[in-house]
Amino acid sequence: MLNAESSITYPVPFTGKERRVHLTGEAYFEVAKHQQQPFIVSSLQQSIKVTGTHFNVCCYLHQPDITTLAEGSVDITPLSSSTTHSLKPGQQATLIGNDFEVKSVKAEDVIAWKDGLFVFNDTPLKEALQQIGRWYDVEFTYNNTLPLNKRFDAEISRNLNLQQVINIIEMGTKLTFKLDGRKINVQ
Repeated sequence: MLNAESSITYPVPFTGKERRVHLTGEAYFEVAKHQQQPFIVSSLQQSIKVTGTHFNVCCYLHQPDITTLAEGSVDITPLSSSTTHSLKPGQQATLIGNDFEVKSVKAEDVIAWKDGLFVFNDTPLKEALQQIGRWYDVEFTYNNTLPLNKRFDAEISRNLNLQQVINIIEMGTKLTFKLDGRKINVQ
């Protein structure tokens, strides 16, 4: 499944020794096992090798690549290095430079987008607004009014309209949002 502002390219049919796709943006994968033809997800910064599993890859431009494993196992290799990292279910790897920062997460929260939800658990507000902006095709501007340490907790349906989502955020953060076309100023 592809998230907002995402694209994937792949050959039809898969031939050769691997099943390779190229991803920009975010996608959730459920991959059938096929030991003789591993599944590989490539982004501009990393390559993920899979034999059969459920995982999420977030690789938007100008952001670090983030891979979250829900089930099975994956091996991740930065394109700038030959070091491979293996993930276990419930782990998330963020590519920083030539290496990964690995932490434990609730995978179901990370992949909630595929079920029509935004799930924010102690999420930096700027990151939450970036996800919301991507979904509703709007840009949030801050004018240095957004506290750097402001974090946000909420579960919000993606079926709500933008104004309803903004109302929820305003209630939870005590910030004000001023809409100006496709731009929203945070005050």
